[in-house]
Amino acid sequence: MEHQRTDSSANTLLDLVGGHRVTAVIYVAAKLGIADFLVDGPKTATDLARLTATHERSLVRLMRALVMLSICTEAADGRFKLTGVGTHLAANSERSLKAWTLFELAFCRRGSDTK
Repeated sequence: MEHQRTDSSANTLLDLVGGHRVTAVIYVAAKLGIADFLVDGPKTATDLARLTATHERSLVRLMRALVMLSICTEAADGRFKLTGVGTHLAANSERSLKAWTLFELAFCRRGSDTK
């Protein structure tokens, strides 16, 4: 029983330490304007790669990470759609958090570069 508690607490710590990956995914999505392109409706990874001038396979990985974070959903036809959470990353959203997200996450990024 003690071993399970130790594993659980170790997994919790690993999740906390790895949280920077979540931050990085959200920052990249905001920087590329993914939500701005999806706010008008679902798009395929091919469409988004063209619109963002990015590598399609890499963009698919980013989009699937956004799905795991509940920022987007992926339909059976491969099109990605914003969730309610994801709409806050769009610049023209009623309650946009895009500028704050870019500022905050760039600030964190700069802080890690000072060494």
